[in-house]
Amino acid sequence: MKQIGIWIGLFFLVGCKVIPSPPAATYSQVKIQGTESNPAWLIPYKMKIDSTMGRFIFKTASGMSKGLPVSKMGIFLCDLLLSGDSLNGNAILLNEGGIRSSFVKGQVTAGNVFEVLPFDNRMVLIELDSMDFIVLLDVFAKKGGTPVGGFEWGIADKKTESVRFKKSLEQNKVRVWVNDYMAQGGDQCSVLIGKPWKSEGPLIRDAVLERIQKTIPSDSVVDVQVDQRILVR
Repeated sequence: MKQIGIWIGLFFLVGCKVIPSPPAATYSQVKIQGTESNPAWLIPYKMKIDSTMGRFIFKTASGMSKGLPVSKMGIFLCDLLLSGDSLNGNAILLNEGGIRSSFVKGQVTAGNVFEVLPFDNRMVLIELDSMDFIVLLDVFAKKGGTPVGGFEWGIADKKTESVRFKKSLEQNKVRVWVNDYMAQGGDQCSVLIGKPWKSEGPLIRDAVLERIQKTIPSDSVVDVQVDQRILVR
């Protein structure tokens, strides 16, 4: 048995083909300029982004911040977006939580708009009957308001007391712009769930940047005045 085992071992040794190890790979030493946080391959992209985000788009006279019931930031965004509406919307509502930053006094850049509107939300147009629109408003009346445009809104005891539209309604229907997060029931907007969208717009920040480019010269100073579009008592 021992002899047989030896012959079997020799058979495998003779039958096996020995594969030599591959030669060691050699690499040219290439000097790459960059840092750990900004590797060299990323630098051209970073420069392009910085030039885009750092572009000045206008100046503010006193800054813009959010707040309830009415704020400079809310007025600016709502009126700017509604001014570009070609679909005859009656109203626009934005949720306060979707606005994440402010504009300081002085120069405003495209990057600042991304800071204010960091989420990839789109504006959608929904048609509601007047009662459903009141239900929607009451959601935000309990919170003390929300950024709006296209109408004046009276709130009493955290409920909608009055609404007056700048554009007349057709067949008692309210064509309202909201973001797609709200349209899917976000921020307690359950009344909008299942309502068909009449139109879907671009990302909100893209729409804002486009309207700024079309309507506000880059050397102009924007001074938003707080009005009484929402009255709370």
